Amino acid sequence: MSLRNLNPYAAFNRMLVQTTQISAGLILALGTLGLASHVLYGFFWLRLYPADYENLSLRIFGALTCFLLLLNKWWSPFWKRLLPWYWFLVVLYTLPFFSTYLLLISDYAIGRSMMMMAMLFLLITVLPHPVVMIVNLIAGMVLGIGWAYHTLPNFSSLGHGQLTTVHLPMFIFTITASLIFSRSNLKGILAQERIKAVEALALAGSIAHEIRGPLGQLKASLGTIGGKLPQPSASGKAQAIPPHDLDALYRELAQSKIAIERGLQVIAMTLDEVHAKPIDPASLTYLSAAVATRKAVEEFGYEGSAEREKVTIDVVRDFTFKGDETRYVFILFNLLKNAAYYFKQYPQARVTITIADHTVAVRDTGPGMSPQALARLFEPFQTAGKAGGTGLGLAFCRRTMRSFGGDITCESVQGKFTRFVLQFPKVSEQDIAGHSRDVQERAVTLFRGKRLLVVDDMPALRQTARALLEPLGAQLDEAENGEVALRMLAAASYDAVVLDLSMPVLDGYATAASIRSGSIAGKEYMPIVAYTAESPHSARIKLEKVGVTAFVQKPCGQIDLLDALCRAAEDGERRASAARASASLAGKTILLADDQAFNRKFLRALLHERGVHVLEACTGQEVLDRLREAAHVDAVLTDINMPGLNGLDVTRAIRAMPPPHGTTPVIALTAHSDEAMVEAARAAGMNDFVVKPVEPSDFFEKLSRQLLVNGAVPVQAALPRPPASGAAGPESLLDPSRLQAMLQMDMVQSALDDTGLLLRKLDACVQDRNFADMREVMHSLVGIAGEMGARALHRKLRSLYAFIAEEGQWPAEEDWLAQLHVLYRQTECAMQAEHAEDKLAVG
Repeated sequence: MSLRNLNPYAAFNRMLVQTTQISAGLILALGTLGLASHVLYGFFWLRLYPADYENLSLRIFGALTCFLLLLNKWWSPFWKRLLPWYWFLVVLYTLPFFSTYLLLISDYAIGRSMMMMAMLFLLITVLPHPVVMIVNLIAGMVLGIGWAYHTLPNFSSLGHGQLTTVHLPMFIFTITASLIFSRSNLKGILAQERIKAVEALALAGSIAHEIRGPLGQLKASLGTIGGKLPQPSASGKAQAIPPHDLDALYRELAQSKIAIERGLQVIAMTLDEVHAKPIDPASLTYLSAAVATRKAVEEFGYEGSAEREKVTIDVVRDFTFKGDETRYVFILFNLLKNAAYYFKQYPQARVTITIADHTVAVRDTGPGMSPQALARLFEPFQTAGKAGGTGLGLAFCRRTMRSFGGDITCESVQGKFTRFVLQFPKVSEQDIAGHSRDVQERAVTLFRGKRLLVVDDMPALRQTARALLEPLGAQLDEAENGEVALRMLAAASYDAVVLDLSMPVLDGYATAASIRSGSIAGKEYMPIVAYTAESPHSARIKLEKVGVTAFVQKPCGQIDLLDALCRAAEDGERRASAARASASLAGKTILLADDQAFNRKFLRALLHERGVHVLEACTGQEVLDRLREAAHVDAVLTDINMPGLNGLDVTRAIRAMPPPHGTTPVIALTAHSDEAMVEAARAAGMNDFVVKPVEPSDFFEKLSRQLLVNGAVPVQAALPRPPASGAAGPESLLDPSRLQAMLQMDMVQSALDDTGLLLRKLDACVQDRNFADMREVMHSLVGIAGEMGARALHRKLRSLYAFIAEEGQWPAEEDWLAQLHVLYRQTECAMQAEHAEDKLAVG
């Protein structure tokens, strides 16, 4: 509704509210200045150099009004609604009223006349809207003249003649200049507000644009899950899900979880960009360019398998860089999304990602860009022909790469190609060695002298794992399947398990589930590291189901495995701590405050599972009422953004209460955990943060910690843990580093024999058309080929196995088995030659 359609009071009230919002940052400043001026000037003119025209009552009243203005943060919601009018009246009293009154009672003293002009310019600053300023000035001057008329006996004998000859011209000039300046000032302020509004709209558009992909992926996954579920039955009898459909369900669940995580990360990083939040150097870790790039390519939300096949990775030379994996993945997401946008329009377009010499180059053969578009490509809000784009993605890419110490450049030929190059600073060998040493020392500290069990059905892989774990100084035992492993765990005391997932008799999933279920007393929380050749997405969701969070891909390096063991040990301690915390929560009373009913329902269910008595409130005032009524409350969980009293107001009110309520732990529930919010919460007296959406393990850990010491423990920020990194070298027949390890352990011939045996089993499976057994044999082949350093064979096996696992079908290539035999023979010849050369050198 426009102002002309409002009545005069409503129109002025809207202008006043707008003015107060614009001047919000000056309220504290004017309140402090006004309070100090009334006190100091009053003392100066009333005590040190007494002046007849000073008035103690007016000074005291002015000081009180400014002091109350300073306390506006603690006003009740009712009085806060009146803040614009109170602000208007304080300005009126402190500036035009007081200045006019002092000018008159000083009989137009030149000093007071100068103060009057200064007052006019100050009035522009605090009330930038011309109408509000004029109303305030006129009302203040009229009241000042009226007060002087009623309180000064000699009012009629004052030198009013000076008004027209000296003061009035100066006042008219000053007021006119003030109005012009005020209008110009307001235009500037409103222009800034409009810019902020545009940026806010761009931000909203950016979030909506970026979140559309994860939501679309989530929708597609849920649709697939629905299609794979058994037909409903009125009898209530459960129908079995075929193994292939079950694998598909796990795969789609994994994709759904990735989509949700990526969506939340998009929002978090976009908000960090808006608040110019710098990347925490402590969050940067050492990453393999090849591993991180493969992760991005596999997790990207393609529209279908055909689109995925258009993206290839060429690892010329892997390298290590220091960065944030999530942000690096999102850089590649942005570049892939920009390229994939044109796939339908240019069906022959392809994307090749080349890793070499501390660079990652992303080249697409789409439409290319004009020189004009290229020149402004990395500026915010610039797009190159994409409908619906916000132009913020590439600006984010450049800021992120520069935060890594590198940069991003682009070259393009219109109608031919576009090539983005991510340039990374070199990481010294000393730094990489130092990182490896740190991981190894951490693992040795945790496991020296301990007893570990390696479980794998392939002897060669068990020996490889033993070699990788040798530096720990631990006792290492072996088991060939899950059933044997459970017997050994029951018979002796073990401190950790390294567990292959695909084994005969009893696989790794069932073995881990049995351990976590408590079948072996006292081992429910023991560290378990899974070792698998499966897709990491599917493996992750399946492992979470059986209570395992640490796993490594076959083949893996020593540092990867040791780091995974450390993470497994930390996870085991967290699980044990969470179990103790859950037991300690039983019987506690928690006051839960959130204005969203669903949020309360979710948290109430979590707390009830652990025997917690829950009191609920949906407003801040209701929290205080419930707290006063309750005999005892162990902790308060409060949303920060609630109508009326917000979470910060509630916490201040609680801290003002006498014990025991005043010392009750208060934990914030919030979707915003930026530095300003954290500082405000700490100042209000909150003890900890739980970020929405709530992660149950984090939630209970923080709640139990605060209950343990009644809110005396400060927030502990967990340092990001370095993700597992791996290395992938040139696309050649053998991996020299792994081959060297096999030669040192004298396991070359053993590995070749095991591989040949598995290939013969594979031949039998193909001849019998036994898909299930073929899949198991392929899984074993992927693992052993990677461990023995048969790079070309391993890549071919992994590609075939990924298709078999995801599609549930035989490989599409007619000669796939023949290709495997050819690669095996080539590998066998090359490895035997290397083995013979090594023997000769030793001899």
